[in-house]
Amino acid sequence: MSVVAADQGGPTFFFTSQLCSWKPDEKVGVIGRTLDFDYPPNADVVRIDYTITFDPDHDRATGTETLTSFPLQKNPLDGGGTLLGTFTFTGELVKP
Repeated sequence: MSVVAADQGGPTFFFTSQLCSWKPDEKVGVIGRTLDFDYPPNADVVRIDYTITFDPDHDRATGTETLTSFPLQKNPLDGGGTLLGTFTFTGELVKP
């Protein structure tokens, strides 16, 4: 799973693209988890947990992303962290 945010890399926010993995859920969607590394001055790691549901034609998606922040010395896959927020999103398949 690869995610790119419009405001990554500066000038206001200095974080990387998010890379990690996903798997099908028990319904008609997927769950995913990505890691995002933030460069100084903040220098932390953010775990982003996704739930994504597809419409029957698989050309639209809706979901949530939950952001949790961790100090660089902590394991972002081991629970804990500081909840930064949960946000909703929608997407549409772009056909060539």
